[in-house]
Amino acid sequence: MNLHCILFFFVSSNLGSSWRPVVDAFEKTHNDNGTVTCAIDDPSLVIPLDQLLPLLSDQDSCVAPGALCAMKCLQDSACTNYNYRAKIRTCEIFHYTPSNCAIVAGCYHAEVG
Repeated sequence: MNLHCILFFFVSSNLGSSWRPVVDAFEKTHNDNGTVTCAIDDPSLVIPLDQLLPLLSDQDSCVAPGALCAMKCLQDSACTNYNYRAKIRTCEIFHYTPSNCAIVAGCYHAEVG
């Protein structure tokens, strides 16, 4: 499995009275010709995007749906990878590193970097 695109997410955490940014990077998987792939192993958890929308402080904000999956992965201390499946509007959370990836229309897989 090759890794390609790095996505950075900034999350604020409240530590007492001071705020500090926490940076985590996710790397999208792709095959040798650069096509984005999706993990096809069984996920540990499947979450409909509609369940994640209430987590936003401003539900009218313009947030990419895949970013909601990344946010959920950041909140789950056991999350090592996730799939975002656009067609069925779900996040698939993995508590292990999947070993099988394939090209799946409307899906991408990202690994916590």
